[in-house]
Amino acid sequence: MILKQFLGLSHKLRPTVISSRMEKRKALLTENADQKKRLPDNLQKKLDETFLNMQLYEKALKLFEHDQSTSFYHKAIQAPGRVISVSISQLKDKRDEIIKLLQ
Repeated sequence: MILKQFLGLSHKLRPTVISSRMEKRKALLTENADQKKRLPDNLQKKLDETFLNMQLYEKALKLFEHDQSTSFYHKAIQAPGRVISVSISQLKDKRDEIIKLLQ
């Protein structure tokens, strides 16, 4: 008696559970596809920003290279290294995101 009730209930709920699962799966796949589409654009923005920062530092160095007594000159010499290390760190994070999305 209980088994018949359970089987009847499972037959009624099965289509609802399956459709709910398919909707969740479709939403997850759509979200992942959107992230994959945005990822290259975000990476390009970060690379462009880093390149512009490097150009700015290069111009600053050219302006102050004759006057080495300024502390700005010494900071400007060290700044590109920090910019590059931050950029590499961000690129590694993005690479990890790509690997995670592809798995």
